[in-house]
Amino acid sequence: MPVASDPSVTTSSGLSQYWRIGNGGHGVMASRWPGEASSTALAGSLAFASYYTSALTPPDVLRHHAAGRTGPPTSGRWSFSRSTVGDSTSYLRHWAFRLYVAPISMSDPVGTYDSTWTLEPGLADARCVSFRSTNYPDRLIRHRSDMRMVIEVPDGSTAWDQSATFCPHLGNNGEGTSWSAYDAPTRYWRSYGNEVWLASDGGPNWFDDHTNWADETSWNTRPPVVP
Repeated sequence: MPVASDPSVTTSSGLSQYWRIGNGGHGVMASRWPGEASSTALAGSLAFASYYTSALTPPDVLRHHAAGRTGPPTSGRWSFSRSTVGDSTSYLRHWAFRLYVAPISMSDPVGTYDSTWTLEPGLADARCVSFRSTNYPDRLIRHRSDMRMVIEVPDGSTAWDQSATFCPHLGNNGEGTSWSAYDAPTRYWRSYGNEVWLASDGGPNWFDDHTNWADETSWNTRPPVVP
């Protein structure tokens, strides 16, 4: 939401300067815009900053604003896509009870339900999140012992609850959200190829490869494909 504006300013100054995040001026003699406060410093605290190479849509702006104020959602229905640029049509979905990332057609009723999730307080820790399937509501996302991401029916054990609980973090590539396992906090959801694994940044498994790890473990939260 803009707090000051000047329609006469249509170009940058052309000077070689550094970006100043949290401070809008470049010195004591900087001219003020109409409505601008006397101080150019941000009157508040700043946790993260992001920049984009293209204009965001209005819904994306609102979601970004909400995420910055309250963090990622922890309840309600949502869908998830990779934060990789140019891949916003590929969603986290299940198929044959395994998790994949694949393009979703809005005319495909199976795919749309497969890619919509209900977020709930984490089974092992209410500060984290568990993810329930929309079309198989008795099944939740969990990781198996081989770190493959699947949807399964809870068995009531503590170990199962922990394997189905995931904690949100700022995206490892600086965008979106990265989800770590409650019982394996150095491992995150990773879209490796089109499959989804719980991966560390380097490690003994083939899907722990460092290449593109930050991008492939960062996810955008999207409005639910099926509201």
